[in-house]
Amino acid sequence: MLNSPLVIEQSERFAAGLLKAPFPGDEQRVEAAFERALGRQPSSAERTRALAFIQDFEAALPAGSAEKNRGEAWRAFCHTLFASSEFRYVE
Repeated sequence: MLNSPLVIEQSERFAAGLLKAPFPGDEQRVEAAFERALGRQPSSAERTRALAFIQDFEAALPAGSAEKNRGEAWRAFCHTLFASSEFRYVE
């Protein structure tokens, strides 16, 4: 399910929306992603790990369009939120 074309497309749309929104920085963007996907704010550790994931993912991509690589890193982050058990299961 998580690698289905639908989930990947939704990850791309989610990331694109976050990147287009007028947030002052990536910390606020991560907070908005958690709020929208999980209905809560990230802990300090989750925020730090999310920002590191995005930065590391972007750095690992081949040199190319900075905008494209940034979008791909955010898409991967959004996909991880969708893959989380907290997103998939209602408590």
